[in-house]
Amino acid sequence: MTHDLLRDVLGAVGVTLERVEIVALEGGIYFAELVLSNGVHLDSRASDAIALAVRTGSPVLCSAEIVALAGVEIVDVDQQAEVERFRDFLDHVTPEDFLGPPGGGAPAADATADARPASAGHLATRRDVSRRASLKSPSTRHSVATTPQEAQ
Repeated sequence: MTHDLLRDVLGAVGVTLERVEIVALEGGIYFAELVLSNGVHLDSRASDAIALAVRTGSPVLCSAEIVALAGVEIVDVDQQAEVERFRDFLDHVTPEDFLGPPGGGAPAADATADARPASAGHLATRRDVSRRASLKSPSTRHSVATTPQEAQ
């Protein structure tokens, strides 16, 4: 309620909250400044400043130094797992993996046509685009020989 009152007082005197700046971190306590449209900077508790910023739609800024001291990196577990799978793929891929289909033999005639890049002489078709998309798809996995015959 106090934050609503302060918002209303600022509006009544014709001043807006331009932004909140988190300016210091000392002993685990954050310090902030309210930056008003008339150029005045007011010291504030960070919690009050943020509450007022939420009510006025004002941005909350924080210096890089404070973020470096107290910031928490958010780790996307799914993304991290995908990066690990890709690194594993890179550790085990060989140039021969790109020569043709497993078991030898030439690639199918339409497969080489689908793999061509679009150029002035070749207009990309929907089939070309979907084939390229499936080749780039994260769900595409590298096949590994499981028997001695497949390895040859």
